Amino acid sequence: FAAPLTRFNITHSDAFVKNDTAINLTSPVQPGFRMLFVMNTRLSKRFDFRVTPGISIYGRSVDYYTKNRTEPITELRESTWAEFPFLVKYKSERRGNTRMYVVAGVRLGVEANVRKKENPNFGRLTTKTRDVALEYGVGLERFYQFFKFAPELHFSHGIVNMLQPNSSAIGQNISKMTTHTVTLYLMFE
Repeated sequence: FAAPLTRFNITHSDAFVKNDTAINLTSPVQPGFRMLFVMNTRLSKRFDFRVTPGISIYGRSVDYYTKNRTEPITELRESTWAEFPFLVKYKSERRGNTRMYVVAGVRLGVEANVRKKENPNFGRLTTKTRDVALEYGVGLERFYQFFKFAPELHFSHGIVNMLQPNSSAIGQNISKMTTHTVTLYLMFE
C-alpha cells in the first residue's frame, strides 16, 4: 500500500507572458492512493531487479489565477492509472534483522479510466493518457519470523509532457506539464 502526494510541474508558455489576464498558474500537492504487488528477482548478493505493478488513484489539479477573480479557476484531473515500475535495488549488509537499500529505475503508466468521449476543444484542460517517469528512493527492510516489513520513500519525476494541446484558456498559458510524485510505501513481503 502507498500514499502518494502528487502534482504537475508547469512550464509557462509565451502566451502567459503576453496575456495580461493571467496572474499565476500553480499545481497544488494532492494526496492519492496506490495498491501494488511486489515481484523481486535476486541478481547478486547486493542487487535485485524489482517490478511492482499496481493501480494508482490521483487527483492532480491546476489553479488558474486571473486579475478579475479573487478565487482561482481550478481544473481537477481525477484519474486511475495502471503503473509498472521497473527498479534495480541495491542492498546493504544485513545487520541483525535490519537492512537499508536504495532503488532506482523507470515507471510506465497508462490511464485506466480514459475519457474517450471528452472533446479536447470543449474549454477544459486535457492531459495525455500515458506517462513515463524516472523513479528513485530509499527503504528499510525489517525482518520478522513470518514476513518482512519494508517502508520506502520514492521520488518520481515525469519526463513526458502531459499537456494535450487545445484552445482552453488555461491550456494556452502552459507549454509543458510533467508529473511529480513523492510516495511513502508500506510493503509486506
